[in-house]
Amino acid sequence: MYPLKALAGLVLAAGWVVLGRSIFFGTYDVGAIDDLEAGGRFAANFAVFWPFMLGTVIVGGVVVAALFPRPATAVPVLVTAVMCTLFAIWVRIQDFMFTAFPSVPLGASLLVIFGTAAAALAAVAVLAGVLGRRDASARVDAGHPGGRSDSYGPE
Repeated sequence: MYPLKALAGLVLAAGWVVLGRSIFFGTYDVGAIDDLEAGGRFAANFAVFWPFMLGTVIVGGVVVAALFPRPATAVPVLVTAVMCTLFAIWVRIQDFMFTAFPSVPLGASLLVIFGTAAAALAAVAVLAGVLGRRDASARVDAGHPGGRSDSYGPE
């Protein structure tokens, strides 16, 4: 379970970095940026740039937590991967940005792919953790007289 969870976190981080690179360091058209009126610039900040920066803090924390061998951190990786995939779809439909930032659609599309892969890996890790706990509790119960692992006194 741990390797799948760690791999899901790393795939998610890679996808997030690809989107960030396309947003902040990709090609841009100064003329098209100047053609955006003040409302368009504010919409770009409010709809894409600020949520990306907030998401960077969330994704960074979840990815760091995913690298620790704790089974409870597989669910946050799954939720964050789904969140990142939905954000990438949201960015992909913001067509007012595409003339000013032509590299954003490719970055968003790649994050959809990376986020979906990370979500699938995290879902398998969560499922393996749930099934592994169920099997472990069945083994513990079967090893005690009466099938109970919490009996302290004579049966």
